Amino acid sequence: MDNTDHSKIMIIPEFHTKNSFYWENINVIKRILENVGYEVEVGIVDEEFHVDESEFTTSSGAKISAKRVINEDHRVYIEGFHPDIILLNNDFSEKCPKTLRDITQPVVPPVEMGWHTRRKDIHFEFYNTLAGEVAEILDINPVLISLETKLIENVNFDDSDDRKLVYEAAKQMISVLKRRYEADDIKNDPTLFIKSNSGTYGMAVLNITDVESIVIMNASNRKRLRVTKGGRPVRDIVIQEGIPTVLKTKAGHYAEPVIYLVDDEVAGGFFRTNTEKTENENLNSRGMQFESFFNTIEGYEEIPNIFKLISKIAVIASGYEIEKIIREGGCEEAAN
Repeated sequence: MDNTDHSKIMIIPEFHTKNSFYWENINVIKRILENVGYEVEVGIVDEEFHVDESEFTTSSGAKISAKRVINEDHRVYIEGFHPDIILLNNDFSEKCPKTLRDITQPVVPPVEMGWHTRRKDIHFEFYNTLAGEVAEILDINPVLISLETKLIENVNFDDSDDRKLVYEAAKQMISVLKRRYEADDIKNDPTLFIKSNSGTYGMAVLNITDVESIVIMNASNRKRLRVTKGGRPVRDIVIQEGIPTVLKTKAGHYAEPVIYLVDDEVAGGFFRTNTEKTENENLNSRGMQFESFFNTIEGYEEIPNIFKLISKIAVIASGYEIEKIIREGGCEEAAN
């Protein structure tokens, strides 16, 4: 990013979170940009943000001031600060924000890429295709860097017929995975995840070790799959192959890597850990913690090449996803 003509950046974070680790993330992004010469402020885009300014505390104890964003004459700004670039750190799960639409300043990533429009099956369709191409080039088994994903639309888990439909799809996927695991001498029993096809925060995610449990799903699990972030109803779901978490911290907690890229190059990362979950469960849930990438797991003094490879495939898949969403209307479709 050349700051010759664009010296002022406004970061748009999430508003509905008091998570100090999240605000530490915002603080670090702000400091990195400031260290290379940008002027940076934090602005809030949210209909429920009714004050002019609010303060948030990071995990290191730092304070972040965030101000209400104003839209005027197709440009956005906060009091005393008119940015050249808008940098999003908000997934906008509920809807595409009108404040950031039809403005002259560039928005990175595009506002069309919020979870109001994104679909997991689309991302993984691109990802798995690219993973297959990379595997062919490297002459490795594509199973090592891809995962089975199946979309099922218009599902209501309170309806027994819909649960049977999901059960049949899950049963078929388990059968496919068992044959593949046997052929590849993989010792694990296959497991699955049922997820909302849109949304994040680890919500509307259910681990399945016994497909029969789908048919007799209890009220608690049906409720879990009813809504996602912001109370948005779950309509479409994906069934995905469960990949066991094999990494453990020195304290014995399961850990999964989160990788950062800048200009398609790996710039760093951290481990998401969870003190309450097993290797087959969703770590992005209650009990989640964040640990430094280095000295958290024995022998990990640098980011392994396999993590770099997978993260780069995912970023390229996201690029294809952006093209598709914008081509098909993005926010315009979501706003109807």
